[in-house]
Formats: sequence, structure tokens, C-alpha cells
Amino acid sequence: MFTTSSAKAEEARGLGAHHTVLSTDDAAMATVRGGLDLVVDCIPVAHDPKPYLASLALDGALCLVGHLGSVSIETVDLLVGRKSVTSSGSGGRRSTQEMLDFCGEHGITAQVEVLPSAFVGTALDRLEAGDVRYRFVLEMSDLTGDATPARGLPNRDAGHPRCDPTTDQRAGPHDDDAQ
Repeated sequence: MFTTSSAKAEEARGLGAHHTVLSTDDAAMATVRGGLDLVVDCIPVAHDPKPYLASLALDGALCLVGHLGSVSIETVDLLVGRKSVTSSGSGGRRSTQEMLDFCGEHGITAQVEVLPSAFVGTALDRLEAGDVRYRFVLEMSDLTGDATPARGLPNRDAGHPRCDPTTDQRAGPHDDDAQ
């Protein structure tokens, strides 16, 4: 596992990682140079893929699954060592269900932090600040049906009568409408 933080490296080893490499440490990166068949790049922001390409063995592949923007790669970094760059989407419902079934059968669980739905604003603030380990899960059982959007979230349904909390859609015609 590549990481920029020694604390994350230690945490990853605690979760079962067999080998961690600080990507900010040139000496550590040199230890894996040309030795990996596959690197799955989950970095969600723009970054230089060159150090990860350098870690690939002959015919190795760099699979980009994190950042959705542009990536700049020097052709020579691919030619030397016959390396390839690939990507993968998250899959549809069937693939996602197969993955969840596999995880369930093998006791693979996610590291999550569960928050009450009312804390969605706090969750967004912490996401923006980079203060999140793994994933947030919002508890949905505490929802009351209020159509007011949470702070920071656009009300995409604003103006739609079914989403207007002042309109009771269960009632029939209003008495003053019947003439």
C-alpha cells in the first residue's frame, strides 16, 4: 500500500496490509521500483502518476480508479517496461451485488463512522477539511420526512409540489377550492 502518511501506514498494517510504502520517501519508493505487477491507484485528487509507473515491473499495469479528471503521462514511461494504464468503473448493480456477496461470504467489512442524519452538515464540513477516516454512513432511521434540505446540500426538488412541505398531498381538494 502506498501512502503519504506514516500514521496511515501503521494503521494499514494494523488492518492487515503486508507491506506499506511512504510515497513521499524517495528511498522507500526505490525499494519497489520495477517490482509490482499491478498498482490500483485510488487517489481521489490530481497527482503525478510517474512514481507509480516506475514501481511497475515488465508488462505491469497502473489501474486508475480514484481521480476522475485529466492525467498526464509521458509515453516513454509506458514504453520502457511495456507498461499499461487502465481504469475501471464501479460497476452496475449486479457487479456491486456480487462484490457485496463476496465480502459477506469472506467476512470482509468496511471501516465506517456512523453519524445521525442530522449531522450531515458536520459530515460535509469534515469531508472538506479532510478529517475523515474511510467512510461516513448516515443513519437514516431517524429521518422525520421533513423536506427541508440539509445545510450545504442543494434542494434539487425545490418547487416540485410533491417535495413542498407546506403542501399536504394526502388531502383531497381543499374546501375553499370547491365551488
